[in-house]
Amino acid sequence: MRYVIILFLGALLGGGAAVFFMGAPRARSAPGVQVKAPDPKGDPPGTVVVSLDQGFVDAVLATTFSGWAHRRSISADSTQQTMTETHS
Repeated sequence: MRYVIILFLGALLGGGAAVFFMGAPRARSAPGVQVKAPDPKGDPPGTVVVSLDQGFVDAVLATTFSGWAHRRSISADSTQQTMTETHS
Protein backbone atom coordinates (compact mmCIF):
# COMPACT_ATOMS: atom_id res chain seq x y z
CA MET A 1 0.00 0.00 0.00
CA ARG A 2 2.89 2.29 0.78
CA TYR A 3 4.26 1.95 -2.76
CA VAL A 4 0.88 2.76 -4.30
CA ILE A 5 0.67 5.99 -2.32
CA ILE A 6 4.24 6.93 -3.30
CA LEU A 7 3.45 6.17 -6.95
CA PHE A 8 0.29 8.31 -6.81
CA LEU A 9 2.11 11.21 -5.14
CA GLY A 10 4.95 11.00 -7.71
CA ALA A 11 2.49 11.09 -10.62
CA LEU A 12 0.67 14.03 -9.04
CA LEU A 13 3.92 15.92 -8.41
CA GLY A 14 5.23 15.13 -11.91
CA GLY A 15 2.01 16.32 -13.55
CA GLY A 16 2.05 19.50 -11.49
CA ALA A 17 5.68 20.17 -12.42
CA ALA A 18 4.95 19.59 -16.10
CA VAL A 19 2.06 22.07 -16.05
CA PHE A 20 4.16 24.58 -14.10
CA PHE A 21 7.21 24.43 -16.40
CA MET A 22 5.47 23.97 -19.77
CA GLY A 23 2.33 25.96 -19.05
CA ALA A 24 -1.30 24.95 -19.16
CA PRO A 25 -2.76 24.10 -22.57
CA ARG A 26 -4.57 27.01 -24.21
CA ALA A 27 -8.20 26.76 -25.26
CA ARG A 28 -7.84 29.25 -28.13
CA SER A 29 -6.68 28.31 -31.62
CA ALA A 30 -3.03 28.56 -32.54
CA PRO A 31 -1.95 31.30 -34.96
CA GLY A 32 -1.11 30.39 -38.52
CA VAL A 33 -2.70 29.25 -41.75
CA GLN A 34 -5.49 26.70 -41.70
CA VAL A 35 -4.52 23.34 -43.22
CA LYS A 36 -6.25 22.69 -46.55
CA ALA A 37 -6.90 19.56 -48.58
CA PRO A 38 -4.27 18.68 -51.20
CA ASP A 39 -4.72 19.87 -54.77
CA PRO A 40 -6.77 17.25 -56.68
CA LYS A 41 -4.72 17.86 -59.85
CA GLY A 42 -1.39 17.30 -58.08
CA ASP A 43 0.41 14.15 -57.01
CA PRO A 44 -1.75 11.65 -55.08
CA PRO A 45 -1.35 11.66 -51.28
CA GLY A 46 1.52 9.54 -50.04
CA THR A 47 3.62 10.12 -53.16
CA VAL A 48 7.26 11.07 -52.62
CA VAL A 49 9.21 12.81 -55.35
CA VAL A 50 13.00 12.49 -55.05
CA SER A 51 15.32 14.26 -57.46
CA LEU A 52 19.06 13.62 -57.50
CA ASP A 53 21.74 15.65 -59.23
CA GLN A 54 23.34 13.85 -62.17
CA GLY A 55 26.82 14.46 -60.73
CA PHE A 56 25.85 12.70 -57.51
CA VAL A 57 24.53 9.65 -59.38
CA ASP A 58 27.66 9.52 -61.58
CA ALA A 59 29.93 9.69 -58.53
CA VAL A 60 28.06 6.89 -56.74
CA LEU A 61 28.09 4.63 -59.79
CA ALA A 62 31.78 5.33 -60.50
CA THR A 63 32.72 4.51 -56.92
CA THR A 64 30.61 1.36 -56.87
CA PHE A 65 31.81 -0.08 -60.14
CA SER A 66 35.46 0.95 -59.77
CA GLY A 67 35.60 -1.05 -56.54
CA TRP A 68 33.81 -3.97 -58.23
CA ALA A 69 36.23 -3.95 -61.20
CA HIS A 70 39.21 -3.77 -58.83
CA ARG A 71 37.99 -6.76 -56.80
CA ARG A 72 37.29 -8.67 -60.00
CA SER A 73 40.83 -8.03 -61.33
CA ILE A 74 42.35 -9.10 -58.01
CA SER A 75 40.23 -12.24 -58.07
CA ALA A 76 41.26 -13.00 -61.67
CA ASP A 77 44.97 -12.44 -60.85
CA SER A 78 44.83 -14.76 -57.84
CA THR A 79 42.99 -17.40 -59.88
CA GLN A 80 45.63 -17.25 -62.62
CA GLN A 81 48.42 -17.40 -60.06
CA THR A 82 46.82 -20.44 -58.38
CA MET A 83 46.36 -22.20 -61.72
CA THR A 84 49.99 -21.46 -62.70
CA GLU A 85 51.29 -22.81 -59.39
CA THR A 86 49.12 -25.94 -59.66
CA HIS A 87 50.17 -26.81 -63.20
CA SER A 88 53.89 -26.13 -62.79
